[in-house]
Amino acid sequence: MALAFALSLRVHDSADHLRRLARRLVDKVCLEHQPNMKRLAREPHDAKVFDAALKIINRVCDLLEYAPGTRFVRNGGDDGSDAAAA
Repeated sequence: MALAFALSLRVHDSADHLRRLARRLVDKVCLEHQPNMKRLAREPHDAKVFDAALKIINRVCDLLEYAPGTRFVRNGGDDGSDAAAA
C-alpha cells in the first residue's frame, strides 16, 4: 500500500488519483485499516489526502528502517532534510 501511494505521488502527484487508489485498495488492506482507507477515499480536502498518504509512506519506511531520518516528500517539495535521498 505504501509503495502504491509513493508511486502515485511520484508519477501523478494528484489527490484525485490517491483517492481512486485508496478506493481500489480498501478490500486489500487488513480489516482494521479499511475504515481509514474508505475515509481517505472520501476526503474532500486535497491537503488532507496528501498528508495522509505521506504519513502512511513515512510510517512504513520508519518501520522498515529504510533511510532513517529521511522523509518522503511530494514532487518539488522540501521538508528541510535530504529530500533527494527519499
